[in-house]
Amino acid sequence: MRALFAGLSWFAAAAGAAASGPDLERARELRSAGDYAAVYELLRPFDATAQADAEFYLLLGEAALRTQRAEQAKALFERSLAAAPASLAARLGLGRAYLALGDYAGAKLAFETVLR
Repeated sequence: MRALFAGLSWFAAAAGAAASGPDLERARELRSAGDYAAVYELLRPFDATAQADAEFYLLLGEAALRTQRAEQAKALFERSLAAAPASLAARLGLGRAYLALGDYAGAKLAFETVLR
């Protein structure tokens, strides 16, 4: 009975956390500490429900890029730019993703846009 109650309590806590959305504050703390794998694992479950949140996509994109997921990072930085077209951080991240993918023309264009 105790095991069942403990399992139900854990499930309720997990469901409550998922319903409240991604913890961007915690993601920022983890990023500051350089723990990009933890940022990725924290935010990844919310990717499908982010509702065009530029900061969310920026944080997840940075985490994806720093954990060797350049193709995914590129898509996430593009989503961040779609939500906030003037974001220099997202444009710079996109350039870095292009560079990681070996798309030097795309990287050059993104970096030149940042410089302008």
